Amino acid sequence: MSIRQFIQAKLNEITDIEIGTELPDDMLVLDTVYFSYLINDTFINKDFEQNATRNVSIIGYLKLKTSMDVDSLDIIDKAQEKIKAKLKEINFNATFNDVSIIDNIRKVQVRATGTYNEINKGIV
Repeated sequence: MSIRQFIQAKLNEITDIEIGTELPDDMLVLDTVYFSYLINDTFINKDFEQNATRNVSIIGYLKLKTSMDVDSLDIIDKAQEKIKAKLKEINFNATFNDVSIIDNIRKVQVRATGTYNEINKGIV
């Protein structure tokens, strides 16, 4: 299983967040949380047996389009905690930055990093 498949499978365990490709803001469904991301996989070094160590980064966005009668802050905070917990479970360190709230669309940038080691086939 590739790093990408491993990360996607773990994130798919979160059932109440739509995880996948980036959607334009005008295609977001009201009161649905979306998480889209890209993966950067950078070679660091390898040992004498050719086992590579790689830096893996995730850059993504949590998005939520809400109506005025819904507490969007509470919804996005709960989604952020679920993403953070799942990334922590697979040994990523995550940071979150509020990006904007325009036209009732709240966006949070997600950045996570971890080190992949071929010897144990996981993030350490």
